[in-house]
Amino acid sequence: STEHKAGTLFKVLECFAAASINLTRIDSVPGKPGSYLFFVDFLGSNKDSRVTAVLEKVRSITHNFRVFGFYNERKIDL
Repeated sequence: STEHKAGTLFKVLECFAAASINLTRIDSVPGKPGSYLFFVDFLGSNKDSRVTAVLEKVRSITHNFRVFGFYNERKIDL
């Protein structure tokens, strides 16, 4: 979650963009009255130093930061 004021979500998303990490999903859900929780999925590995650096930066500018996990990408042959 972020502070409930203009530009705070942008600051988080900007961290990913600056590191060239592609976001594949962004969800928001209501939290406490007047606040929202944000969930993001992205392409990257916890073994990638760019990813770990971005996650530490995001941790420092958010509230209630959590990583739910890293998962192998499912590739579908067409």
